[in-house]
Amino acid sequence: MMRSGPKPLPFQLGMASLASAGLAGGTQFDAQTLQDFFRGIQKYQAHPFKRQMPELEQVWAEGAARLLKAPVADRRHPVPVILIPSMVNGSEILDLLPQRSLLRWLGEQGFEAYLFDWGKPVEDEGQKDFETALNERLLPAIKELDQPVLLLGYCMGGLFAAALATKHPGLVHGLAMLASPWNFHDEKSYLRNRMTVMRPMAEPYMAQYSRLPESWMQAVFASLDPEGTIKKFSSFANMADDARAEMFVAVEDWLNEGMDLPAGVAKTCFADWYDTNATFKGEWVVDGEPVQAQKIDCSVLVIAAKDDRIVPVESAVAFAQQCPHATTLICPTGHVGLIAGKNAIEGMWKPLAEWFASQQ
Repeated sequence: MMRSGPKPLPFQLGMASLASAGLAGGTQFDAQTLQDFFRGIQKYQAHPFKRQMPELEQVWAEGAARLLKAPVADRRHPVPVILIPSMVNGSEILDLLPQRSLLRWLGEQGFEAYLFDWGKPVEDEGQKDFETALNERLLPAIKELDQPVLLLGYCMGGLFAAALATKHPGLVHGLAMLASPWNFHDEKSYLRNRMTVMRPMAEPYMAQYSRLPESWMQAVFASLDPEGTIKKFSSFANMADDARAEMFVAVEDWLNEGMDLPAGVAKTCFADWYDTNATFKGEWVVDGEPVQAQKIDCSVLVIAAKDDRIVPVESAVAFAQQCPHATTLICPTGHVGLIAGKNAIEGMWKPLAEWFASQQ
């Protein structure tokens, strides 16, 4: 079956048209690059690759959410690790391919590793807003293990992890924040600027359907780097049909299979994070209690990507600047490259595993 992405395709093509004329970043592309761009999209749409992964053991489930366990042949570390993805895209990025699964790789390093999967949040009343998702889905999943854990929160998942470490410190032995925003009014504010412009288009839909549509979020993300879209698809057009091409398709499929966000969660994103920057100000309140980096007393590792446009490095490292127990790792890559880039294993996975091991 032909793919319809990159989504939303008309918007992507429109942004690319602006970029090709130098109107969305300054670069004017030559005719060959633009031809390759369209060939790359056609190649992606028709590519035969389909992600297939061995099933993971399910150890807990409620509503749409699940806690999945990675195989571990030789457990060498007593404290379990739980990976928490964002709600905006599926959890597959943390378990992408047999040779590119952070989750299963941690299992191979002797960690008891788990993946928290939100499922489809808008189909789950237990995820109708941030507090409900935290208390009725994430918290019970972690309590299922009956011991303190090490958490890794990716992007929005880091905000959930930070709230959990604040409200339930006895459950969190250590906290890793992976490309997680904290200062939403950072100097670059790429995403905030786009959201401010495009938010009036989203609010009537949210009011009527109680959800923020993934098509709106896809359009916002597409507007962040239209030149980058031209470059990556023109490069893909000339890429050999090998494991590297399959990785490209797997990542693009994940990006294009975004999910609607419950309106209650979206309101927290808009009001508490992007509008008032309550996180960085120490004024973000969850269930009557402020979530403040300086009050988290477990060890913290903040990982940021130097070329991240979704969560600029300044936004992510702001958490470490406020937390007295934090160390920082900055990687020369982008938001997705941290996990799935060609240098991810050496640049991020291994330092992360070493930090997890040091917390045992």
